[in-house]
Amino acid sequence: MDNIYNRFDIIEPCISSVGTTEADALRIARTPDALVVTLPGDGYCLAELIDTTGRLVWCEYLDGEPGEVSIPTTGIASGVYVVALTDNRGKRTVQKVGL
Repeated sequence: MDNIYNRFDIIEPCISSVGTTEADALRIARTPDALVVTLPGDGYCLAELIDTTGRLVWCEYLDGEPGEVSIPTTGIASGVYVVALTDNRGKRTVQKVGL
């Protein structure tokens, strides 16, 4: 009997609908009125804060330069959110945060 694993040359990884996730690449600091996200490089064009229902709570277009982005949290309800960064190739880096 054939070994089933010999029938495949390449095993494709599973890909989520969100795209590549690099949660450990994001450094997020909290201040009393904001989340400060250190961009993990250059080329980022969009930053978003999304609630657990998928609703966009906040977004900002970025200039592609390395640095930080400040996400205001004043007036946002406590809970779990997702910070999503999108680069100019469409790759998303996401991380969950609690407020």
